[in-house]
Amino acid sequence: SRASPTSWTTSWGTSFSVVGSGYGDGATGAGIPLLAGVAKINEMTEGKLNHALTFSTNATCKEVFQYPASKTDGKTTNTYCLPEGARVQLDPEINVDAIPGITSGEKTVAHALQTYGAYCRDSTGSGGGGGYYFEFENPIGKPNNPYPSLGFPWDSYNMPHIPWSKLRVLKTWNGS
Repeated sequence: SRASPTSWTTSWGTSFSVVGSGYGDGATGAGIPLLAGVAKINEMTEGKLNHALTFSTNATCKEVFQYPASKTDGKTTNTYCLPEGARVQLDPEINVDAIPGITSGEKTVAHALQTYGAYCRDSTGSGGGGGYYFEFENPIGKPNNPYPSLGFPWDSYNMPHIPWSKLRVLKTWNGS
């Protein structure tokens, strides 16, 4: 944030090497770099996400994590917690294009979730529930906010037409 016209302040920051394994003490609770899995504006406007996404949830496990995570900031101890690093997939049998009212942005995300899935990379809020918060490139500083044209009011949108109850957790990070 801007403390004055001539200085900046922050309450937290991080850095990580852009060479090597790409994970460790990065900017997320799982140690996964902040940019990994982010849906970029150009990908969203082109309607093609050709990679796994990342998300945060308030249902992350307190002490359990799995590759590609190298740590956890989870708070939940219930039996159904999700380890950071876990990969989820939207049921590939769903005909996403036939969902009534689904926006073009939701279709793009849903197709990526069916094909590539998403990795849990961070904990958010208090433990328990299970809301999913997917990571999108923030349009701040861009000349035009592209998200309304995709059916999203902003870059952080709950995408209500995606059938979240049809997500499944894969046994391993590599899709099996």
